[in-house]
Amino acid sequence: MKIKKTGTGAIAALALFGSSFLLGSPTIAGTQQTEPTTTAAVNTLNSAEIQELENFWTEYQVPEATQQALLLKLEQGEMWDSLDPEVSSVHTEKLTTDSENLVIETYPDGSISVSGTSSPQEQEEGISPQSVTDCKQGSGSNNYQIKYVGCKADVNYGLLRMGFNFDYTAYKGAHGVITRHYNSFNTITGGALSNHRFSKMSNSQVRYSADFSVAFEGFPAGWTAWMQANVTGSKAWTTHN
Repeated sequence: MKIKKTGTGAIAALALFGSSFLLGSPTIAGTQQTEPTTTAAVNTLNSAEIQELENFWTEYQVPEATQQALLLKLEQGEMWDSLDPEVSSVHTEKLTTDSENLVIETYPDGSISVSGTSSPQEQEEGISPQSVTDCKQGSGSNNYQIKYVGCKADVNYGLLRMGFNFDYTAYKGAHGVITRHYNSFNTITGGALSNHRFSKMSNSQVRYSADFSVAFEGFPAGWTAWMQANVTGSKAWTTHN
């Protein structure tokens, strides 16, 4: 995968809150959910889980010494800065690949979050919107509006990953509307998520949230993880806690 830098700098935080739901009751199609349990909080990882985290950090060039410090911090019951809503990132890097627009945020303790949305692609001749699995230009596009289907929003902390697919329409005049959301997914190490839900923050913003049922010692009781897709014109990006 070829990666090309497109810029660096701080990204302004968006305070986006709301309670209405998109298209009535939320639908979580394809979510990998874990049933809540009453298991006590733990601070240990097995070798496979540690290797998975190290692979994630190495992919985004987190130094080995920092990786070991983050594992130790977790074992000691301290939340990583990347998962603490009270801590802001100290460095933000934007990257583009052939299929994704990525934002890598680094926090004071060296932990990272990697946010991504699909890069819209022109629809190949003969392929219908129903068959695409990545962000493509759909049928019905014209000089006034462009429809994108199969787009993906994804946020990965290493310990926790959340995302979903969405379709949206970009209208001439630099505004956009999310028309559909579906196929939420998540993976979590050393915990469980419950109460998965979609919320419509506005016509151009949809949020996917879930509650920690079991987590490492150091996470506050009732902690909720959320990530959000936002669109304007032909651009899409994510925000998260």
